[in-house]
Amino acid sequence: MSERGFGMTRATPCQRAACRIADGEPLGELAGNEDVVKFVGGPDAIAALEGMAGAMPSELYLLAAIRGGKSMFAAALALRSALTCDLSSLQPNEPAARVSVVSITTDLAKVTFGHLEAALRRGAGLQGKLVGKPKTSPHLSLFVRHWTGRLVEIAVVAGARAGATLVARWSVGTIFDEWTRMLGGKDGVINFTESREAVLNRQLPGAQITGIGSPHAPRGPAYESVSAHFGRPSRAVVVLRGNGIMMNPSYWTPERIERARMAPDGERAYRTDCLGEFAGESSQYFTEAELDAVTRRFPDTLPADRQGEYYAAMDPATRRNAWTLVIVKVERDPQDADRVKVIVASCRQWLPSGDKKLEPEVVLAEIRDECARYQLDEVYSDQWAVDAIASTGRMLRDGDRARPLTVTRDTATATDRDKQAANLKVMVRKREIELPPDRALRGDLLAVREVVTMRSVRPDVPTTPDGRHCDYFPALALAVHKATCGDVDWVRAMNAAARRGGGL
Repeated sequence: MSERGFGMTRATPCQRAACRIADGEPLGELAGNEDVVKFVGGPDAIAALEGMAGAMPSELYLLAAIRGGKSMFAAALALRSALTCDLSSLQPNEPAARVSVVSITTDLAKVTFGHLEAALRRGAGLQGKLVGKPKTSPHLSLFVRHWTGRLVEIAVVAGARAGATLVARWSVGTIFDEWTRMLGGKDGVINFTESREAVLNRQLPGAQITGIGSPHAPRGPAYESVSAHFGRPSRAVVVLRGNGIMMNPSYWTPERIERARMAPDGERAYRTDCLGEFAGESSQYFTEAELDAVTRRFPDTLPADRQGEYYAAMDPATRRNAWTLVIVKVERDPQDADRVKVIVASCRQWLPSGDKKLEPEVVLAEIRDECARYQLDEVYSDQWAVDAIASTGRMLRDGDRARPLTVTRDTATATDRDKQAANLKVMVRKREIELPPDRALRGDLLAVREVVTMRSVRPDVPTTPDGRHCDYFPALALAVHKATCGDVDWVRAMNAAARRGGGL
C-alpha cells in the first residue's frame, strides 16, 4: 500500500485484510468492517483468525470478482516471500531458492510479472533489491537480494512448464494464479492436485502456498477447497471470498453491475466475474418479463381495506442481512372462492448500519404498527431465533399500555420452503399475484437462482454485491403460502363460507 512499493494506496478493507491474513497479522480495526466479516465467512471466522494472529496460514486461497487486484496481490505476495523467507537451512553451495508463480496462460503470467518488475524498478523502498536483468527464457524470472545477502529467484511460469519449475529448487512460496481454472487428476493443462503435492515436500520453513482466482465451474480442487474451508479458517488453510463491490467498488459501480447483469447471454459471466460465485447449472428463478407482467406501476404501498383479508410474514435479521416484512391481501373470485389473487399491499425492510445491529424490540414495534394498519396483530416468521423474537413481541408496549405483536413460527422444513417458493413461482407465471414497484423487492427476486439437482429444481439465494441475501424472497414466499395454502382455522373457514353466501 506504500508509494515506495507497489503504490496501491487506496486498497479496500478486504484487500487490506487479505494482506494481513497472508502475513499472519491481526486484523485490528478491520475485524469490525462488515465487508471483511463477509469476506472471511462470518463472525466465527473473524474470531478464529484473531486467535491465529502471529502465524501465517500454510495455505491461503482467495476467490474474488475480476478487477479486484488479484494479479497485483500475487506479485506482492511473491516479493514478500522472496525478501522475508527463512533461508537458514540452505547450504552455502546450494542454488538459489525459488518463489514460483504459476499461471494458466502466458498473458496472465506477463501481467503478474509486469506488476513485480514495475515495483522493483520504480518503488523507492525497493531500490537495490533487483539483481541483474529479468529473464524471459525458458520462463519469466528475476532475482532479488534477500536480507541475508543471498539471492532468491521469482519465476513466473505459464501452462505445462509449471511442473518442472516447481520441483527444480527449494521453494519459499508457491502462488497459483487463476487457481480456480486448474483441475485435478489428469483433466487440466495444469494439474493443481499434483502440483501442490509436489511442492509440499520442497518447501523451506515458513513457505506458503497461495491460490488466487475468480470462480469458474463448480467442480475441481478450488470448488472443493472453498466448500470445505470457507468460514472455517485454520492455521493450515484459510479461504477468502469477495464480490466486485467488496474488492473494487470504483470499478464495480451500480451502473457497471447492471450492464453486466443485463448483457445478452451474460448471466454466467455476471455470476462469476461480478458476484464472485461459481457458475453452476442454474438460471434465474424469475425473469424480468415475468416480474414486469405482475408489477403495478404505483403506488408502492396500498391503503388498507377494512374488509380485506390480509397476511403478514417476515424474515428477521439483526447484523448482516435486511429484516424484511411483507403484507399481502387476498382477493377471491366472486364466482369461485378457491380462485384467488394475492396482492402485495406493503413491503418494508430494516437494514443494519455498519457495526450497529438492529434492535428487535424497535423493529418489532414498527412491524406491529405497520400490521395494525391492515387490522393485523400477527406476523408469521421463519425459525431463526423465533422464540426470543416472539417473546419480545409479546412484551411490546405503547407508552403505558401493552400493545403486543403475535409472532407465529412457521414450522416448514427445507423441503416445505422449496414448495413455498415453487408456489410463489407458479403464481407469478400464472399472473395470480400483484407486486409493488419496489426496487429492493424486485432486485431480490431477480437475484434468486434456479438450481437443478438430480432430484429436484430448487431456489438458491446468493449474497448479492450490495450485501443482501435476497431477503424479501423468503418473506414473500411465506406470506403467499399462508394466504393461499396455509392451514384454515374455523374463523377463516366461516368467513370464506359467508363470502360464498352459505353456511358451514
